[in-house]
Amino acid sequence: MPLAASLPSTRPGTAWQRAWNGRLAGLPLAWLVATLRGLFTPGSQLRRASIVPDGSRTLLTINQWIAASLLTFQSASAFYAPFISLWPVAVLPSPAVLLGPTWRPIFIALVFLMWIALIMVLTRIERVGIHFYSRRRSWRIDSVLSLVGTAHASGAWIAAAISSRLFPIALESLANALPGAIAVHLAAVRLIAGPLGFIVGMIWFEMATYFGLRACRFGNPPGVRTPDA
Repeated sequence: MPLAASLPSTRPGTAWQRAWNGRLAGLPLAWLVATLRGLFTPGSQLRRASIVPDGSRTLLTINQWIAASLLTFQSASAFYAPFISLWPVAVLPSPAVLLGPTWRPIFIALVFLMWIALIMVLTRIERVGIHFYSRRRSWRIDSVLSLVGTAHASGAWIAAAISSRLFPIALESLANALPGAIAVHLAAVRLIAGPLGFIVGMIWFEMATYFGLRACRFGNPPGVRTPDA
């Protein structure tokens, strides 16, 4: 590609970056645009991204918290029975006795913390992996660029939360539409449909991060010296 394609002047910033450094009232629409483009056109979006950390951590945090909230809403009841069965009643009173009416909100908060911790760890692993991969390929991806890339791809965590809910519903509808003999064989798949949906979203996040960062792997941050022609 021409050398000019790597210069900061060709990188006006993504919709989120421009709104962050401009009119904050435009952030909600910019969030929607950046999230959708991060899901479906990550390469073309990051090809125009400015290699600065401005607002990227906030974008990443917003999408992680939305995803964790959706996952908590969907899964809190599923964790209830194991939580109660594993509670050490021989050592401590039941949660209802020990914590009173506040135990349910505390339990939901613990489930949320579990999901947010998992998403943050997986995001961190992705950043470490992309640094390892980029060194092998001689890509210029530093900590700022990996943050920009994962932040703009983080809408995939919301997609993971949604798909973990939709997959079981879709399989349930499919089982009801099929003959009984075939539907029985779907029972095992239906048990793992939720985690399978989450894994699909996780892979989507990895692919969006890869294709986004691949598109700007030789980009330069603002302030770099422009080489003579």
